[in-house]
Amino acid sequence: MNLSRVRTIYVKELVDILRDRRTLIATIVVPVVLYPLLMIFSLQAVTSQTRRVAAETVAIGVRSEADRDTLMRWLELERQFLADPTRSKEDDEDRKPPQPLADHVQVSVMDHLEQAVRSKEIACAVIVEDAGKNDDSLTDQTKFMLLFQPQDLRSQSAANRLGDALDRAARHRIHQRLGQLHVDPEILHPLQWKQVALTSSGSILGLILPLVLILMTITSAIYPAIDLTAGEHERGTLETLIVCPVPIAELIVGKFLTVTTVALMGASLNLASVAATVHFGGIGSLLNHAANANGGTSGGGGAFGGMPWWTLPVILLSLLPFSVLMSAILVAVCGCARSFKEAQNYVTPVIIAVMMPGLAASMPGVKLEGFMIVMPVGNMVLLVRELLSGSAISAGVVLGVLASTTLYAAAAVGVAAQIFGQEAVLFADNVSLRALLNRRMFRPRPWPAAALVVLYVALLFPLWFYVQSAIQQYFGDDFVGVLSWTSVMMPPLFVLLPAALLGYWKIDLRHVFALRLPRARDVVAASLLGLVMWIIAQEVFVLQQYVMPMPEELAKAELPLVDAMKQHSLPLVLLWIAIVPAVCEELLFRGLLLSGFQARGRRGVAIILTAAAFGLFHFLLAKFAITFLLGAALAWLCWQSRSILPGILAHAINNAIAVIGVRQPSWKAALGVGAEDADHLPVTLLLIAAAVVVLAWTLTRRRAAT
Repeated sequence: MNLSRVRTIYVKELVDILRDRRTLIATIVVPVVLYPLLMIFSLQAVTSQTRRVAAETVAIGVRSEADRDTLMRWLELERQFLADPTRSKEDDEDRKPPQPLADHVQVSVMDHLEQAVRSKEIACAVIVEDAGKNDDSLTDQTKFMLLFQPQDLRSQSAANRLGDALDRAARHRIHQRLGQLHVDPEILHPLQWKQVALTSSGSILGLILPLVLILMTITSAIYPAIDLTAGEHERGTLETLIVCPVPIAELIVGKFLTVTTVALMGASLNLASVAATVHFGGIGSLLNHAANANGGTSGGGGAFGGMPWWTLPVILLSLLPFSVLMSAILVAVCGCARSFKEAQNYVTPVIIAVMMPGLAASMPGVKLEGFMIVMPVGNMVLLVRELLSGSAISAGVVLGVLASTTLYAAAAVGVAAQIFGQEAVLFADNVSLRALLNRRMFRPRPWPAAALVVLYVALLFPLWFYVQSAIQQYFGDDFVGVLSWTSVMMPPLFVLLPAALLGYWKIDLRHVFALRLPRARDVVAASLLGLVMWIIAQEVFVLQQYVMPMPEELAKAELPLVDAMKQHSLPLVLLWIAIVPAVCEELLFRGLLLSGFQARGRRGVAIILTAAAFGLFHFLLAKFAITFLLGAALAWLCWQSRSILPGILAHAINNAIAVIGVRQPSWKAALGVGAEDADHLPVTLLLIAAAVVVLAWTLTRRRAAT
C-alpha cells in the first residue's frame, strides 16, 4: 500500500468535508455552542422558575374551618420556632433562614379536594386525620395528610414547603415539651455523625455523559460517511474514482480515515465543551452540592469543575477505537445505499442497535466486570462512567476494554473494505444488499482477504469469552466439566464455522488451512520445537516475575485444574488439553488468520499479529508474553513449512509435556529443574534448548530456500 497516495486521498477528502458548512455545524458549532446554551440556560431557567414558584403564595385547600384553624395553629408554631434565638442554626436547610409559611399561605375551605388539586385550583390539599385534643398536653398529637401532584412544579413546591414548615413546628413543640419536663434537648442526640462523599459531581455526570459522548461521536461521523459513499453514488462520481490509477484499498483507507478524523474531532470537541461548561458555567458546584447533601463534602483537588481532570485524556483515548469502530460501521452501511435518503434510512437502525447495549450498561447496578469488559459499546459506557466517578480501575480492565474495542474496530474496517470492494457496491446500477449477498458475484480465490479473517476472529473474541464464562459459571469448581465442554465447543467455533464462511465466499480450504503433507525435515523441526518450547516458556515466566508478578489469586485458581489433571485418565486429559486445542487453535490462528495476512506477503507483520491474537484469546494478561512467544514460534513454523501439520504436532507435544509434568513431576527433577515455577532453569538445559531451536530453524530454513 502506497502511504503517499493514501495521504493524498485523505487530505483531499478531509478538506472537502471541512469546507461543507453542514459538517462544520454538526462537528463544531453544535458541541461548542449548543452544550453551553442548553446546560447554562436550562439551569438558569429551572432556577429562576423554582425561585419564582417558591416566592408565590401557596394556595391550600382544607375540608372545614376547624381544619383550617388546626393548620394555622401549627404554622404559627413554625413562626415561633424561626423567631427563637436559642434554636440551632443547623435546622436551616439553606444559609438564609426561611420565611414563615404562615405569611405566604392562602387556605380555602372546599369540597372535593382531590379534584381541586388535579384541576390546579389549589396547589396542595391538607386533610386533618386527627386534630388531637388541642390542649398542649404532652400526649397531644395531630395527624395530617398532604395531597399534591408530583409532576406539577407548583404542587410539588407547595407540598415541600408545607412539609418543611410542619417539621419545624413539630420540632418547636418537642422543645416546649422537653422544657416542661426540664430535660436538656441535647440528650436527644446521643450520636453525632456526618456523611462524607468520596466522589465528586463526576459520579452524577457519569450517568449522562457517556451516552452523550457516544451519540455525538456517531452523529459527527454520519454525514461524512454518507457523503463519501452514498454521495459518490448519487453524484455519479464513484465510477470516475474507480478508473483512476489508485488501488481500491488505498481509496477505501483514505475515505475511512477521513470519517474517523471527523468523528474523533466531534468526540473531542464534545468532551471539551462539556468539561468547560461544567467548570465555567457553575454546574460543577451545583452538582457537588447535590451529590454531597446531608453534611457531605465536595470532591478533593485535581478536579476540573467537579470532573477529575486526569480522566479527560483517558476518556479521549478510549474514544479513539470507538470512533474507528463507528466510522467503519457507517462506511460499510452507507456504502450499500444509492442516495443520501436511502443511506439515512440505513443509519437509523444502526444508531438504535448501538445505543441498546449502551443503555443496558448505563442502568444502575451494572459493573465493569465479567463479560461487560468485552461487551461492544457497553464497555465504553461503563469505562467512562467509572472514570468520571473516580472509582479505582485496574490496568487490566482498561486494557481489556481498549483491546476488545480495537478488535471490533478492526472487524468493522474489514467489513467496510469487503463491502466497498464488491462490484455490487462499486456500480450504482447494481448496488443493493441483495446483490451484495448474491454468490454469483464471488470469484473463487485461493486466499481469503485479510479483512474477512480479521472480521471473524474479532467477532469470535467476545463470543468465546461468553462461552467460557458460561461454562465456568455452570460447572464452578468442577474443572472436568469445564475442560470437557471447552473441548466440545472449540471445533464448531474454531473450525467448522470458519470453514463454512470460507465455502460461502468460494475460497479454497486447502490453501487456507495449509492442508498438505510436510516434508520429513519439517516434522523433525516441529518435534524438536515441541520438546523444548516449555523450557523457553518457563524462563520467560521467571523473568516476567521481576516486572509483573502473577497475582496470587490466579495461582490459587489454577489449583483445581491441576487436581483435575491428576485425578483423571491420562488419554482423556491429553485429549482435552493437548489434542483438541492443538488442532482447533492451529487451524484458526495459523490456518485462517495467518493465511489472510499471508496473501500480503509480509511475514514479520503476519507472525506478530497472529501471535498477538493467539495471546489475547487466552484472556490472561499475566501469561500473555508466554502465549505470544508460543504463537509466534508456531506461526513461523507454519509459514516456513507451508503446512499446518507441523504446527499441530509442536503444539500438541508442548501441551502434552505440561500435562505429564503435572502428573509425573519426578522427570523434571531428574533434569535439575526446581520444584517451584519461579526457579531459574539450569544453564545447561537452556543451552540445549537454544541449540535445538537453532537446529529447527536451520531445517525449516533449508526447506524455505528450496
